[in-house]
Amino acid sequence: MRAMILTCFLVIYMASAPQMAYSQEDSLRRRFLAEYPGVIKAWEAKCARVEGTVRYEGTRLVKGEKIHRDTMYSFKCNFPDLALLTTTTRDANGYDQEVDCFNKDYFFSLMRRDETQEYSIISISEMSNKNHVPDNFPTNVWLRAFLLVPYSSLGIDNRKLVDNPNMSIYKISPLTHNGKNLLKVEFELASKGNRVASPKKGLRQTGGHEGFLVVSPDEKWAIYEYGYREKTGGRLYKRAVHYKGVIDGFPIPEHVSGETLKLPEGEVVNSYAYHFVDLKFDSSHPKNDFTLSAFGIPESVLRPSNVARASRLGYWILGLAFTSLIAAITFKILASRHERASRP
Repeated sequence: MRAMILTCFLVIYMASAPQMAYSQEDSLRRRFLAEYPGVIKAWEAKCARVEGTVRYEGTRLVKGEKIHRDTMYSFKCNFPDLALLTTTTRDANGYDQEVDCFNKDYFFSLMRRDETQEYSIISISEMSNKNHVPDNFPTNVWLRAFLLVPYSSLGIDNRKLVDNPNMSIYKISPLTHNGKNLLKVEFELASKGNRVASPKKGLRQTGGHEGFLVVSPDEKWAIYEYGYREKTGGRLYKRAVHYKGVIDGFPIPEHVSGETLKLPEGEVVNSYAYHFVDLKFDSSHPKNDFTLSAFGIPESVLRPSNVARASRLGYWILGLAFTSLIAAITFKILASRHERASRP
C-alpha cells in the first residue's frame, strides 16, 4: 500500500514539476520586466550630479594591425543643464586633450596638442529652441557609456531593449557566482518587422539578434555580464562588470572588460577595459566651471544670451547724424543751383 502511495506521489510530482518550473520562470520574467525600467530610472537620477575619472584601454584590429589606445576621461555634471568631459589621450602619435562641455546657454568643444598650450576652439553653438546638444555630442556619448554601465548593453540604455516589441525573453535561469545569487536572462530580438516566436512553444526566430544578461535581483538588477550576437553570424559582443561598494542599494562599478569577436572563426577584433579611478555622487560645482572662461577663452567669442550685449542706442544716434549730414549737403547743392539760376 505504501509503495502504491509513493508511486502515485512520484507520478504526480513528475507530472507537475515542469509546470512548476515554468511558473517560477514566468514569475521571474514578469518581475524582471516590471522592476527593471524603474531601477534604471532611479540609477539615472542618482547619476545626475556626479564626477569622476575613468581610464580606458583598448586594442582594435585594423587591417591585421593591432591599434592600442590609452585614454583618461574626467567628467562632472549636473544634468540636464551642465556637463563637462575632458578627454586626454597619449599614444605613439603624442598627446592631445579635448574638452566638450555644455551649459544652459551654449555648448562647445576645445582642443590642445600640448599641456602648455592654450585651447583652440573646435566648435561652439548657442542653445535655442531649434538648436540643442546633439545625442552624439561627446558628453552624451561617453557619460552615457560610463554611467549606465550597470544597465546598458553596447552603450544602449536597456530600457530600450525591454520596451522593444520585437524583444522576447525565452529563458530565465538562476545561477551562483562568487557567492551571489544571479539570474541569466536569455532573450532574442527579431529583425524589424518580423514577429517574435512564442517562448512558451520553445520556437526560435531566424535572423535578428540574440543575447543574454546576467543580473543580480538582490542588487537592483545590476548587470554582471552580457553577450549579444547576430544570429546569422557577424559579431559577438561580450562584457563583464565588477563592482566595489554600494550607494543606496546600487552597486558602484569599478572595472569593465569586454571584447568583440568575429564569427564564426571567433577572432578577437576589439578588446577594451576601463577602470573607474574615482566616482563621486551628489557633487556640486559652480556654474562657471562649465563655461568658456573656465578655459581662458572670453565669453564674448560667442556672446551668449546671458552675456550683456552692447547698447544699440549709439548706432541709432550715429545713423541719425549721418542722415542729417546727407540732407544738409543735398540742401546746400540745391540752394546753390537755385542761386545760379536766378542770376541775370
